[in-house]
Amino acid sequence: MSEIAGSAPSRPRIRWWLAGLLTVEGLAVIAAGYVFARGFIVTDAIDQNYASGVAVNIGTSLLLAAALVLFERALVTTAERAAERAAGPIRAEAAAARAES
Repeated sequence: MSEIAGSAPSRPRIRWWLAGLLTVEGLAVIAAGYVFARGFIVTDAIDQNYASGVAVNIGTSLLLAAALVLFERALVTTAERAAERAAGPIRAEAAAARAES
């Protein structure tokens, strides 16, 4: 409906640069967590555990964000199809109500 008449709908493009950037950053932060856990930077045992845990959690979050960027096209396409299926009967009902008036 929101598309310009006569134009073909365009599929969302995968942002490869963003997926790559998030993947590299995620792996780097996970590697930093490994460095923290080995005590190369932080020497206190409690700080080692805390710093490595935080780094690994942030790295994992970045990797999950990279996966979402890769799956974005499929998610958007599926959501569009579901919205169209849900809107079909409502459009038909609205058209019938307009025809009656």
